[in-house]
Amino acid sequence: LALALERGFRLWKERALSAAHSTLVAALREAERRGSVAGQLGALQLLGNVAFERGDTPASRSYHQRALAICRRHRLGVGVASSLHNLG
Repeated sequence: LALALERGFRLWKERALSAAHSTLVAALREAERRGSVAGQLGALQLLGNVAFERGDTPASRSYHQRALAICRRHRLGVGVASSLHNLG
């Protein structure tokens, strides 16, 4: 999971957005299967960034809103602040 998130991040930074999206969707599914809150948050935030770079504002907002909901549910103050920042 950590390797998939790292790969997705690297692909996003290299602007290989389609590959980043595919990698991060798979990472999100794995994080959900494992119940990894940190993995879900990492994947959702990166997916939001990738969607934004692709010009898909509705998808970007959706991913960041999902991350925000998880942060609020688990009382992760820094995550809430990060998600709100990403939402504008």
